[in-house]
Amino acid sequence: MAKKIDGVVNAAHFDEDGNVRWVRMYQRRGLVYTDQVIVPRKALIEQLEQGKQIVSGERIPRMGNVFDIDDDSRFHLVTKNGKVIITSGEAGNFHDQLGGIPVI
Repeated sequence: MAKKIDGVVNAAHFDEDGNVRWVRMYQRRGLVYTDQVIVPRKALIEQLEQGKQIVSGERIPRMGNVFDIDDDSRFHLVTKNGKVIITSGEAGNFHDQLGGIPVI
């Protein structure tokens, strides 16, 4: 059985260095998801360190808890030169990489 999805990110805001400042996401609360909430970088990292499964995608209109999840969109943490990087793919650079997520 696949692990449940704990959060679905649908947009991100980056700082001048290319790192996530905050993300806009839906968070699982029991059997349902919240409305969109803003989650700062530190809180996102804490959730990933706790083993929560965060992916990118978008809620399907009028379908409640049904999301269109991007393929290979699971977020994970990588440490390079002592710096924590949030990525949804290969961490090739020294800043966060969240492919396919709208930047706002």
